[in-house]
Amino acid sequence: IDFARGVMPARYRQNLLLEDQEFCVQVDSHSAFETHWDTIALEDWLAIENEMAVITAYPNMVKDRHDQRHTPSRCSTKWSTDLEVVHGGNSALNARPGPTPFLIPFFGAGTSFSKCHANFNVPYDPYMSHLFGGEEFNRAVRLFTSGYDMYAPKRNFVYHYYDADKKPARGQAPRHREFFHFSGDQRLVLGSQTTARWRAILGLPLTSRNPVLSELAMQDSANFGLGTRRRIEQYEAFSGVSLASARAEDRCKMLGRMEWVPYSYDTPFYPAGSECPYHLMKDIRRHCCTTLSAVEAHTREMLAKSNSELAANVATSPAFPRANPLRPILSPLSNAAHLLPCRPVDLHEAVADEEDLA
Repeated sequence: IDFARGVMPARYRQNLLLEDQEFCVQVDSHSAFETHWDTIALEDWLAIENEMAVITAYPNMVKDRHDQRHTPSRCSTKWSTDLEVVHGGNSALNARPGPTPFLIPFFGAGTSFSKCHANFNVPYDPYMSHLFGGEEFNRAVRLFTSGYDMYAPKRNFVYHYYDADKKPARGQAPRHREFFHFSGDQRLVLGSQTTARWRAILGLPLTSRNPVLSELAMQDSANFGLGTRRRIEQYEAFSGVSLASARAEDRCKMLGRMEWVPYSYDTPFYPAGSECPYHLMKDIRRHCCTTLSAVEAHTREMLAKSNSELAANVATSPAFPRANPLRPILSPLSNAAHLLPCRPVDLHEAVADEEDLA
């Protein structure tokens, strides 16, 4: 348990297992699939006609398996009670599907289906230890600013065993969430630094609840920041989330009417950027320096440390010097993978690119 750090590092470890797969599906372990789920997911994805489409949802309950009359849409969200992070909670609407999947503003970790280059260009942030609320908003804003678009499933292809669902006959053991109860000062140190990192990447000030941000907590932040195809202000307008005032407007009445937010790109279009002129994952992975390939060595070294070691290192790390005025941290590699050789982006390079973008 001293090496378990919650959902974000765990999902990042899954990213490291990818090879030449063209499509990636993410589900929780306590899930059940629809018959011919892969055909359903692929047909819905193809109907969108968008290389950067990510179908994502909080799946319906297993008790509703095979019911295709309604599908879940992540069209609303909420802030945590302490207003530290956008929590998400169970904010979703079960709606009658339209002719094609609905464009939506929010990511649901219960399931996602997309081209695997989404995981190479915008991998999960493994430095956000013990983050549960806030995980999905971080993913949504990074995908959106990197040129990806989120859609609700037109048809249900996966279902989730929620607490109220009847469990399989051989699966009556209670659900455990040990990482929520990670004890002692280690959890306080790592959890506080994760929240501070979450806010710093979005360009938000620190709070009295989590007032300290260490240099170690901001490791590789230039590689796990926002993309450069869209601006964070565009995401706020699209999603109805105000970061400065910690508010969130419901977008569910706009289902089927939300407009795609355009961005500049070179023609022909390549998902990892014009300097990585490939569409197939086998070529992107073998020939290009993506975010995931750039940071892999650094992150493996960090993941090999125990929570005790990390907490001790963070506690002795100097404070991270933040820019004034505060600005979000951009990750140039998410939209500009290039031909090998490969190295991580330095934070000073990311700041320079942000100034160029402005």
